[in-house]
Amino acid sequence: MKKLLAIGIAITFTGSLLAIPAFGIAKAGTSCTKAGLTSIVSGKKFTCVKSGKKLVWDKGIVENRLTPTPSPTPSPTPSPTPSP
Repeated sequence: MKKLLAIGIAITFTGSLLAIPAFGIAKAGTSCTKAGLTSIVSGKKFTCVKSGKKLVWDKGIVENRLTPTPSPTPSPTPSPTPSP
């Protein structure tokens, strides 16, 4: 009984290592599942398009993400002191 349990656990573990991910990394020219899907990889935005009878990822466009610029902090100004 213990051998059977150990074999079952080993098969389950091995099978989980070989599982194919549902969504792979988008790469230009590889197949995709649904037209119109988008994926951003290494700063490029890929879109799933129909090419002939196949669905493939396009060449991708560079995604320009603007970084917010910090606003300057006000510096304290000395207040005038009354003269006697």
